[in-house]
Amino acid sequence: MLAVQIPRQLLLGLLLTVVAGAILLVASPVLAAKSDKDGGGSIAIHIEGPKAGEFRDLVLKAVPDGVTVIEEAEFRQALARAGLRGPMGYAVTSPGQRGLLIKVVAKAVGFAEIDGAVIGRVRAKGAGLELVLLYVDPAGDLPVDEAVPMKGEPDEQVAGLKSALG
Repeated sequence: MLAVQIPRQLLLGLLLTVVAGAILLVASPVLAAKSDKDGGGSIAIHIEGPKAGEFRDLVLKAVPDGVTVIEEAEFRQALARAGLRGPMGYAVTSPGQRGLLIKVVAKAVGFAEIDGAVIGRVRAKGAGLELVLLYVDPAGDLPVDEAVPMKGEPDEQVAGLKSALG
């Protein structure tokens, strides 16, 4: 049998491309529809975990033109009004624990009068990090529920997130 060794960087690049493509198929219509609606929609972005601020900035760069992102403090106030005063924690990454969290986030989306919220949690994955992204709409639906590997250079990470968010 012939054994073929694929360089690690090439394998990681291919994996990122496949994941980004899959996310694009699922998530693009969500935010793209928001940017087309009445001159653009509005969303909130809330990221938790290690390097959350850094990854929030990357997600901001990936938001399509025409979509307005409200201030983080404004969304935190809406979350508190909806009943969430602390971190979202592992409920973001654990589908079995999400029920109440999604209801609270959907309620906060209503209080903030926005079209939806991108929430995420950064977690360790192997030797690197991944960002679990959820898009919660006012009805409490999850049109986006994806884990995006955060490997490579920032430009590659933004490209993966753009694919996820459309």
